[in-house]
Amino acid sequence: MVLRVLVALCMALVAAGCRGPVPSDSSPMKGGEILAILGARIYTSPVEEPIGNGAVVMTGGVITAVGARDRVHVPKGASIVDGTGLTITAGFWNTHVHFTEGRWQSAGSRPAAELTEGLRAMLTRWGVVRVVDTGSWLENTLALRRRIESGEIAGPHIMIASGGFVPVGGSPYYVLPARLPELADAGRASTVVDRLLDEPGVDTVKLFTGSWATRESIIVMSVDVVRAAAEAAHRRGKLVLSHPSNTAGALAAIEGGVDVLAHTLR
Repeated sequence: MVLRVLVALCMALVAAGCRGPVPSDSSPMKGGEILAILGARIYTSPVEEPIGNGAVVMTGGVITAVGARDRVHVPKGASIVDGTGLTITAGFWNTHVHFTEGRWQSAGSRPAAELTEGLRAMLTRWGVVRVVDTGSWLENTLALRRRIESGEIAGPHIMIASGGFVPVGGSPYYVLPARLPELADAGRASTVVDRLLDEPGVDTVKLFTGSWATRESIIVMSVDVVRAAAEAAHRRGKLVLSHPSNTAGALAAIEGGVDVLAHTLR
């Protein structure tokens, strides 16, 4: 049976981290307004059993309680939504976004309403509450993230992937004449990743485990280098994303301990 989704909520239980007012197509909730959704099936996490007859309580757009219906206190005066037969999920992650379109430029000064609408159209209306920017202008994305975190703009929590490390000779043909930093050996990989993660604002590391050096050829990063980079990032509690490009690049990523494949592959 196809499940009907009532709304994708960002739940503190899974640290989804929706910043600013909870985005929706309806009017935002006022500061003290209480909403309770009762009777829905709730998926709080991909690895947890769903709550069959659940309850979600929100105050002013912030989730304050989630659990079985008979164990969650619903304050008097709350607006009740009957969720019987419906499904609520935790907020979704999108681990591959770019803020390079014109609508994201000058994010530090662009009107908040424009940015909120852009984020809603691209992400939050679909229940996306956390994203990884895998390649944009760093300062611009940082400005956008600051305005979301301050509550000025309603949007997802933004994580920033940096590095864009490639194997030797593996700078993608489509960024030339620019060159991306190369990882030549495992020893240097660990040092370079540590140095990268010392920079403010960097949350994850991106590796081109398979990179289109030309339109006809893909250079694959060695497993030893991938593993050294991944272990260095994991020691700092950071995720590692891979741009694999082909099967060999995907295998290098998987065997090297990468957390996320950011692309499909050839």
